[in-house]
Order: sequence, then C-alpha cells, then structure tokens
Amino acid sequence: MRSAGHLCALRFALSSQTTYGIPAASFSHGGGSVGDTNIDVPGAGRADELGSMADAVQIFRDSIIERQRAQTELAKVNRVATMGQLTASIAQEN
Repeated sequence: MRSAGHLCALRFALSSQTTYGIPAASFSHGGGSVGDTNIDVPGAGRADELGSMADAVQIFRDSIIERQRAQTELAKVNRVATMGQLTASIAQEN
C-alpha cells in the first residue's frame, strides 16, 4: 500500500509539472493573428517536453521571419530589375 501512495504522489507531481506551461502557451497562441511573428514563445529553453515543443515553435517562427525577409528582398530586386528593363526599352526607342 505504501508504494501505491508514492506512485500517486509521483503521478501528481509529474502531472502538475507537465501542465504548468500549457496555460501560458495557449494564452500566447490566442493573443496574435495568423502570421504574427512578434509574439514571444513561452517555455523555450525548458528541459522538458514542453520546452522541446517551444523550441520547435521558435525555430519555425524564426524560419517564417527569414522567409518574409527573403521575399521582401526578392521583391525589391525584382522592382529594380523591372525599372532597369523599362529604362533600357525607353533608351532604345530614342
């Protein structure tokens, strides 16, 4: 019977530690709009499963930021190239 009491106490301790980060994570999830990369990822750097998930979300968020930066740079390069082509075609007409 004594080991059953220890098992119950261990189960309670583990479940309370595991669920501790979930309210914070779910709160931040509902706080921003889709694609909002300005939200901090709670739990990143923790040494448990929630920390691993938060680290994965952080990596995903960082890759979205990098992709948006690359798309912005590509759009800028395309605008400059288009302006160059227009300038060249106008110069050929004269």
